[in-house]
Amino acid sequence: MMTASFAGGVAEEKLIQAQVSSLSERDQETFWSLHDCHAAKGRKAAHGTWQTNAISIGEGVSLECSNGLYLIGSRFNHSCKPNCVRVWKESLGMEVFHAARDIKCGEELCIYYVDMRRTQNERKAQLEAGFQFCCQCELCSLTGKARAK
Repeated sequence: MMTASFAGGVAEEKLIQAQVSSLSERDQETFWSLHDCHAAKGRKAAHGTWQTNAISIGEGVSLECSNGLYLIGSRFNHSCKPNCVRVWKESLGMEVFHAARDIKCGEELCIYYVDMRRTQNERKAQLEAGFQFCCQCELCSLTGKARAK
């Protein structure tokens, strides 16, 4: 994952700002209301907001992988036991979010940000490095015998 301070950051920032400025005023406001976990001293940047919220689109992960920013879907928080999954539907040319199980009224919708096949420690490290938070989801909060299952 690239960080907001990588060498080409200024060019990336300008490119993303140009794309954001082409949006409607309402969509611009929605974009800027998204979280930027890379913000230095509280100063949000378009590139940091993009890195924090963009979701890879298409099948699999490759060097040609593209990313999309969904003004609603990008608001889903992470869980190592998500209640929603996302799937790229090539025939529709869009990412589709589905319930992975029954969801109670008022329950937060969560997706996974990292590969769920990784160990808990690997997931936690990747989340801290890429998104700057320590996962405290239902699964990561388990201890003792419950965690061993």
